[in-house]
Amino acid sequence: VVFFTSGFVLNVAKSGTNYVRCVASQSLRSPEFTDNGDGTISDASSRLVWQKCSNGQSNDTSCSGSPTTANWQSALQYCNTLSLSGKSWRLPSAAELLSLVDFTQTGTVINGTFFPNTAANLYWTSTTNQALPGAGWRITFATGDLNTTLKAVTSRMRCVANL
Repeated sequence: VVFFTSGFVLNVAKSGTNYVRCVASQSLRSPEFTDNGDGTISDASSRLVWQKCSNGQSNDTSCSGSPTTANWQSALQYCNTLSLSGKSWRLPSAAELLSLVDFTQTGTVINGTFFPNTAANLYWTSTTNQALPGAGWRITFATGDLNTTLKAVTSRMRCVANL
């Protein structure tokens, strides 16, 4: 369910009653992931390159270890200064990070083959809540929900670059 007044995106039971808004457009493209073998994952569909492992995890094939957390400003700084594969990294926008959500997956709603050991938890986006500039948008890979919280709160991060 999308709440148009707040921008929240939440999962709700199919048996509930809600309003419907229909749209017409081209079909959404499915991701076309490639593991580049250098700690990055390319998506030919979106023309983006992703950090394979979350911040704090070892840059190995299984992304071992636990992701660390940071507030929004520190997450921006981490991505802007990330030195990986010669790319110019940034914290992804809400739309970019939502492109990784895959509801066909179980456990975490992200492709575990390409993004192993991703925490089923909240990840920062670079998108500021326009109604509350002191808050930023986050996505949880437990459910794919999009929510907002104060930028002082800590969350996990995964960086993105252009292909």
